[in-house]
Amino acid sequence: YYKLHKSNELVLIKKTAVYVFDTWLKSIREKGIKISYQCHDEWLANIEDKEKTKEIINTCIEELNNKLKLNVLIKCSIDFGENYASVH
Repeated sequence: YYKLHKSNELVLIKKTAVYVFDTWLKSIREKGIKISYQCHDEWLANIEDKEKTKEIINTCIEELNNKLKLNVLIKCSIDFGENYASVH
């Protein structure tokens, strides 16, 4: 019983995480950032204006937190670089 119960909890946790991440990405896309790569909990985009991009990302995180009203704040880190290796 415990193994099955634990498995169901993990599914709920993973599906919740996917919902949170996908909701955030949808908001980012709607604000004009074209995402070129996504894997698990990270994404890449070719951008031109770092400050505007940071503003959009942070606004979307704030909107997500306001929408979900979880008991913890969702946060993200933002890195810029020339290739995947430089930001990973």
